[in-house]
Amino acid sequence: MLTTNHPMFVFWGTEHLCFYNDAYRASLGAEKHPAMLGARGREMWSEIWHIIGPQIDQVLAGLGATWHEDHLVPIIRNGQLEEVYWTYSYSPIDHADGVGGVLVLCNETTEKVLGAQRRVAELDRLRELFQQAPSFVTVLSGPDHKFEFVNDAYQSLIGARDVTGQPVSQALPEVVSQGFITLLDSVYASGRSHIGRGERIVLERVTGEPEEFFLDFIYKAIRDAGGAVTGVFVEGYDVTERRRSEEALRQSEARYRDVVNSQRELICRFEPAGRILFVNAAYAQSVGKSVEDLLGTNLWTFVSAEDRQGVLELLNTLTPETPEIDIENRFETADGPRWMLWTNRAIRFDPSGALLEAQSTGIDITERRRAEEHRDLLVDELNHRVKNTLTVVQSIARQTFRQAGDPSAMGRAFEGRLAALARAHDTLTKTHWGPARLEDVVRGALHACQSDEQRFYIDGPSVMLDPKMALSIAMAMHELCTNALKYGALSIDKGRVSVAWRVEHYAAGRQLTLDWREQDGPEVSPPQHRGFGSKMIERALKHELGREVTLEFAPDGVRCVINALLPY
Repeated sequence: MLTTNHPMFVFWGTEHLCFYNDAYRASLGAEKHPAMLGARGREMWSEIWHIIGPQIDQVLAGLGATWHEDHLVPIIRNGQLEEVYWTYSYSPIDHADGVGGVLVLCNETTEKVLGAQRRVAELDRLRELFQQAPSFVTVLSGPDHKFEFVNDAYQSLIGARDVTGQPVSQALPEVVSQGFITLLDSVYASGRSHIGRGERIVLERVTGEPEEFFLDFIYKAIRDAGGAVTGVFVEGYDVTERRRSEEALRQSEARYRDVVNSQRELICRFEPAGRILFVNAAYAQSVGKSVEDLLGTNLWTFVSAEDRQGVLELLNTLTPETPEIDIENRFETADGPRWMLWTNRAIRFDPSGALLEAQSTGIDITERRRAEEHRDLLVDELNHRVKNTLTVVQSIARQTFRQAGDPSAMGRAFEGRLAALARAHDTLTKTHWGPARLEDVVRGALHACQSDEQRFYIDGPSVMLDPKMALSIAMAMHELCTNALKYGALSIDKGRVSVAWRVEHYAAGRQLTLDWREQDGPEVSPPQHRGFGSKMIERALKHELGREVTLEFAPDGVRCVINALLPY
């Protein structure tokens, strides 16, 4: 016993005296060594005597040896009762009078047993994790792919069928014709994994009632220690609802695109930097490009340069709390710049609140803007006209009361001239309601200015004007008359004004040419700058009539030539 490196222990005699070698001593703590040498066994092993005492007595009684493998025999060591596992045997030591003692051959197997327990626990834990995993899991063994393990998710997928121990082809016969057995054979033979994405499978979870599913899954070869393939591990997810949702979303998006493309409004989805993500057909048509050509291009190339900065500043005001804003700007179309009203709605913000994506729905407001500009022009003209009317009234008053005479007669003359001014306003008003004769328009506009009918020479053929043209020419006549009263031929007694017109025929239609000439007035000097009246005649009248209007400040008198296409 003393010369072997194998742990050995002896219980000797009826008092079970203890002897042991150095190899055994390694299993003892300070509580037992060296005090145990020669001591009574019952006293030194009191914590386990209820276990080993009967075993020792059995051997001493001549009933033969005992064998115990990985047996739990807790002992006190290192200050506490430790759970210690042993593989040991109790054998008789023969003596002349019979069995004199018991030889104990032993190995402590605590680490081995605990390790095995840990492995079993780990396997149980893994099995439980696989069992409760949200993905479906099964283990197939052998070349015929027998079900060795099936978790809850897999069982839920295939229905209430007991498949454990059966080959896939027998347990799920409906999958054979769908090619899944061929895939398993390929993985088992080659050892290479197979990954399926959204693959369709039909399962008969209830007999005779096939159901369609879509699966994401992997088939992975299982190898033994030598590298040979012994089975296939299957893991995946039922993505049927996701696939159906994607299909529903695709159909919804298709319907959305159809609806959007049928809209007359211009629709564009874009990033703040300008990259176009989507446009509808109306938008593409407006800029003369295809939808495909516009995707990925820059939105800002279609916003007039003078408006871009203002548009960007307004877009920067979009926040999660204020996700929509209306913006008016000029938009470059295939037909040139057009005014558009864009309703900008934020689509996405990042976590910090910065705009990531927006959508520019636009309607053409060019005509409205032109109408507003024209309205503003008319308001300015009205303001100017009121001032000019007061100037005319003052001029009439000066001419009427300039010379001494009968106050009563002068009063009647003044009242008559005011009435002439009122008639001119009546003529302008009437042109809104129907065609007017050019001669009536001219005479009505000039009545307010004439001090003597001999001072005007009016001549031309009978011409009918539409209300818009009649109003425009009446305003021009009134403006020219007012200027003549202030500065021109009508500002002195001998001055005269000629208003003559003619009609010429062209392929495009009949053109009216109206000629205003002042003569015998004071010498005319060109103005240092054009006032509102001159601008109104040259620009507004040209815009309204669509033809050339010229205003000349010749030394011998002002001349204005108006050209217009006749509507009748």
